[in-house]
Amino acid sequence: MITLTRADWRKLLLPGAAGLALLACGGALVAFAGQSQRDARQSLAAAQAERVQNKERLSRIAEEEREVREKIEVYQELLRLNSEVLLGAFSMDGRDIFFSHSFLGRRLRPEQLIASLDTVATISDEYDEQLVEAYGGETALERLRGNANRSRSLDRLSTN
Repeated sequence: MITLTRADWRKLLLPGAAGLALLACGGALVAFAGQSQRDARQSLAAAQAERVQNKERLSRIAEEEREVREKIEVYQELLRLNSEVLLGAFSMDGRDIFFSHSFLGRRLRPEQLIASLDTVATISDEYDEQLVEAYGGETALERLRGNANRSRSLDRLSTN
């Protein structure tokens, strides 16, 4: 057993206090490092979540750009076709393409109306399949038939 005198205790007081101070500093550094690590993990998780959101945003933007490019092609083709047709004009509403002509009805004779309707029908029939083949979709007749078939299917389901 070691017996320390008062003088020995005084000599050990300064190094002991320094050791306790260093121990406290070490504990504070460990706590600070732990907090810094938690903060870094939270920042990493937030950055990863933001990266996922940005990838999704970029994907949507790329899809929208592709759709815009496709629409521009369709618009350019419709403009070209409008320069070819003698009567009426092609237009687009959403994803639907229309061919229309305005009639001046006040002085329109029946034979003029029939001739105009025949021209509109002929032009529509001539170009609808070409446009569907080039850009996808369906003709008005296909859409009407599809709607009628769906309606019949719904009627059958409701009667059963």
